Amino acid sequence: MGTARGRLHAVRARALALIGARDEVGAELAAGIDQLDLARRDEFLDGIGGELAFDRSRHALFASSAYVALADGERAETAATDALEIFAGLDEHQRGGSDAVSAAVDLGTARTLRGDLAGAEAALDGVFALPTAERTEGVSQRLLGLGRILGLSRYRGAVEATRLGESIESFTAASLAHTTARPAIGPA
Repeated sequence: MGTARGRLHAVRARALALIGARDEVGAELAAGIDQLDLARRDEFLDGIGGELAFDRSRHALFASSAYVALADGERAETAATDALEIFAGLDEHQRGGSDAVSAAVDLGTARTLRGDLAGAEAALDGVFALPTAERTEGVSQRLLGLGRILGLSRYRGAVEATRLGESIESFTAASLAHTTARPAIGPA
C-alpha cells in the first residue's frame, strides 16, 4: 500500500499548493517519498499500471505541478527536471501517456517564473511539435496556465513571451479542433 499512500500524499501536496499552503507542501511531498521508500510492489496498482501506477517519476511530476501552483520557479524546475530524467530512463510502456509532456510544460513554466523565457522556449519545443492526436486536455490546460503567467506585465514586450503566447494559442486551438472534430456518438 506504500505506492497508494505515496500518491495520496502527493495529491494532498498539490491540493495544498492550490490554496497557497506553502509550508505544508514540502512536508506532504517528503511523506510521499517516505511511503514510496517503504512500498512493496502492489500487484493490483503496480501490476495494472497506467493511471493507477505511482512511482518516483509521477511523484516528481506532482511536485513540479505543486511548485508551479506556488509560483516557486526554482523548486518547480528541479522537480520537473527530475521527472523528465526519470521518464527518459523508463521503457516506453512504463511511461504515463502524457506525463513526460506535462513535465516539459512544468519545466517551461518554471523557467518562465524564474524569468528565463529562452529556457522556457527550449523546454517547450517538443511540446509544440506534438501531433494533434497526441495533445491532451491536461497538457492544454497546463499551457493555458503558462499563458496567464506570460500575460503578466513583467513579460510585456518580450519577444520570447510573444512567441510562446502564439505557440500556446496555436497548440490549444488545434487541440480543441481535434477534440470537437470527433463524433460525439460512435456508429451503432
